[in-house]
Amino acid sequence: MTKPFQRIMQAEDLLEKAKRREQQLRIKSRQRSLHGKSIRTPAINTILKKSGKKWGFGSEKALEDFVWDNLDCLFGLTPLNRQHTVNGEVCDILAVDESKQLVVQELKNEADKSLIQQLTRYYSNLIQFKPYDREIDYIKPIRLVAIAPSFHKQNLIDIKYSQLSFELLKFDVVQEENKLFINFNNIDTGQVFSAEFQHSQQDVWDIAANLPEPPKALYNIMAECTSEHQGKVLKMREQILCFHEKIQEITASGVVKYGRGQSKICAEIRHSSSSKMNLANSSNDPGIYLYLPIPDKQSVSYRQPLGRMQVLADELQNVILAGYIPPGKRGVSSFYKFQDFEKFINPATVTNQSTQLEILIDLALENWLERF
Repeated sequence: MTKPFQRIMQAEDLLEKAKRREQQLRIKSRQRSLHGKSIRTPAINTILKKSGKKWGFGSEKALEDFVWDNLDCLFGLTPLNRQHTVNGEVCDILAVDESKQLVVQELKNEADKSLIQQLTRYYSNLIQFKPYDREIDYIKPIRLVAIAPSFHKQNLIDIKYSQLSFELLKFDVVQEENKLFINFNNIDTGQVFSAEFQHSQQDVWDIAANLPEPPKALYNIMAECTSEHQGKVLKMREQILCFHEKIQEITASGVVKYGRGQSKICAEIRHSSSSKMNLANSSNDPGIYLYLPIPDKQSVSYRQPLGRMQVLADELQNVILAGYIPPGKRGVSSFYKFQDFEKFINPATVTNQSTQLEILIDLALENWLERF
């Protein structure tokens, strides 16, 4: 074996070991004890990520690469530059249409409350310094385009009181049989831009396939459950952990919490003995606690106040009651029915197979992400 070939083999071996180590570190970062040290979650370095039936881009760079490579076929635009710096601000993508009108695109791989403010700063600097003035007709208004999988409520408030015009494109990664399509939906006009995404299995990070084993604390909590209900609790756990790669499973005596850090919690599974309400069908089922919008509280600014609620569900499916437990209190102060939360529920997260408990878990997760 020649030395160059040996070096190639050694490099490939080192690369494979590095990938395995990163995978192990990512799995390990999903769990910790209540007072244990948190491990930073490594960034996903694949183009796509898959969470159950949901798809998304693995990183903001992967999203930008796709949009940049498809500017013409998607939007009929000619690319000028990406990551363009003007007066200290970095614009994701600059492009022009056939009339030489400048189009500025800012891309986010998750909701970002500062998105409109960023585009506003880009506008100010581009108008002042006028880069690419031979390719761009600056007499025409600059098109400011925000691209994201969802938009923060703060974005809509910023637009409402801005003197500038913005285009909001909400993207989805959709699977149809064995093909993936990226759809960009203009939320104001309803116009949809779509392109097929060519990918291989190596391009995908499957979150569900890389979850850590359930902790011993969770099995202890479920010890007196029926096998059917244990399966439902484990499915609930998978739903929570698959929602976002940075959600951690935090264990302590008699409780498993889900979220990040001490204060950013979205759900808890507790031993039945610590339950505040004893109306469940089976007293052996764990106590399910979700951090949900409080239905009869007025919103502060653009945020609906959240409260820690114990959710009672028949057969861990249909919600009977949700009891609000105020901060610093042990008892329930008020009760709500499932219908009280319907005004907060995003229809896009609901399917014909969704149970009421799964719908409330999704609601808790969406609110967690908005505040993360």
